[in-house]
Amino acid sequence: MALTIGILDFSRALNYYNQLSQLAGQGARAAAVNCDLTGSCPVSGSAIQTQLKNAPPGALNNKIRVCITAASGIGQPVTVTTSYQFAPIGFLPFIGGQTFTISASQTERQEVAPSYSTGCSS
Repeated sequence: MALTIGILDFSRALNYYNQLSQLAGQGARAAAVNCDLTGSCPVSGSAIQTQLKNAPPGALNNKIRVCITAASGIGQPVTVTTSYQFAPIGFLPFIGGQTFTISASQTERQEVAPSYSTGCSS
């Protein structure tokens, strides 16, 4: 039983990591070209972060943290990091109550001057 639950938890964590990786890639590309995820350009404020938080279906929807580290100008790196607090199933006494942070990031080169907000979503 413990092995089956462990396999299920690992599968969930791997699925969440895959989704976070995809979101970080989409966000980095959007930030690099100064457009939001729908292709609307130029982007302003925290539109990229808001769209990334609301993009994933299921358990990750509106529960991830999105951080954008802005480039200082065209040709400089811009990094988007996504993270999620993963809680295992937890009815096993030796892992109950523990949470783990799953995160992914992507860096791209800024192609146009940025007009979006940097920092982390709450």
